[in-house]
Amino acid sequence: MTAPTRGPAGPDATAGSGAATARDGGVPVRAEDLRAALSAILVGRQVPDGQAAVVADLLVEADLRGVDSHGAHLMSMYATRLAAGQIVAVQRILAQDNFRRIVEGEPVEEVRPDAVAAAERAFELLAAGMPHFA
Repeated sequence: MTAPTRGPAGPDATAGSGAATARDGGVPVRAEDLRAALSAILVGRQVPDGQAAVVADLLVEADLRGVDSHGAHLMSMYATRLAAGQIVAVQRILAQDNFRRIVEGEPVEEVRPDAVAAAERAFELLAAGMPHFA
């Protein structure tokens, strides 16, 4: 069965026909290929394989059913939100560690160099893991 795309990766199908149209300039993509690509995007953003497969299946099924509001074109938004969540989580962990050290009596002047180094290292790792967002 062929899943539709609109623009780079969104729906544009004749519901139930298994055929894609290109009225918006989209390119037909086999459903299996789209599922694999969407799942790979999510796995690349640290989503467990099983969960990534479920999300990919649901997005492709929406496309195949002609439910334009819930299809593969949402992947860009999901990927961006996953990246934002990872960034916020890193900020929170770094802040908690700094707060703990200061509350335990370490002078801010001693915490600061380690805090800066930890933040630089954490955001280097994030950038390496998310090259599309760096």
